Amino acid sequence: MEFRPLHQGFGAEVSGFDVMGSTGPADIAALRAAYDEYQLLVFRCDEDMPPERQVEISGWIGPVMDSFGSQIGFLSNEEGFFGGRERLPWHFDYTFTETPFKGISLQAVALPSAGTTTLFTSNIANWASLPPELQRRVEPLSTRHRDTDDPVSGKAEVMADHPIRMTHPRTGKPQLFVTEYHSTRINELAADESEELLAALFAHMYAPENVHEHRWQLHDFLLWDNWAIQHSRPVEADPADGIRSLRRVTNSDHSYEDIVERARLNTEELRRAEEVG
Repeated sequence: MEFRPLHQGFGAEVSGFDVMGSTGPADIAALRAAYDEYQLLVFRCDEDMPPERQVEISGWIGPVMDSFGSQIGFLSNEEGFFGGRERLPWHFDYTFTETPFKGISLQAVALPSAGTTTLFTSNIANWASLPPELQRRVEPLSTRHRDTDDPVSGKAEVMADHPIRMTHPRTGKPQLFVTEYHSTRINELAADESEELLAALFAHMYAPENVHEHRWQLHDFLLWDNWAIQHSRPVEADPADGIRSLRRVTNSDHSYEDIVERARLNTEELRRAEEVG
């Protein structure tokens, strides 16, 4: 098994690994170590793997999340699917809760003929390359992460507070914990100072030299650490341009329903604190 780095500080393409075959303890241990080192692993597959094999491989990283009775989901621009069409700003999933997802895997089961991309950047690499004066400035601060009401899905507004400098729960590495999509303000600063500092952090994190663009090929299988890696869908996936469908498996210590309920209770607590404050 070999790992070819894709970007300075994160990402690797895996070769010499049989995605379809049986896997021994040594290979599983090597993949886990590479996952912690590179945070994003790319497998160029020749065919679609069975869904249960995707669940198995994802399960080597951590518990697989159950959502409404299934461990399998899809991001698709087809009619009837949610979240697979619109342009998505930079984010990592569910930072607006106390328990963001731990990991994500996607396999491309259908792609438009003109191609499609996903952008990635590393929270860990971005902290390491952040100028020391900015590191010192943001280290004691926290941000409010918010997801607004969505009348289409029926999801209510939820929010959570997180430190800007977060320690990765598994590797212990420092990382930036802010996102373009969901970080709405820095709690300890006035509105204008908050906006200015967030803009400076975003300019650093999403600068072209800190971004890896993955150009999808059919059957590609990607596995990434949701705490360490942010992603973005830079353009809308219009169904008129072709079907874009990615099969998804998510790692979490909690079920989706439990995460949503925890988020609801935490949001109520934060609102009460705002009213008192």
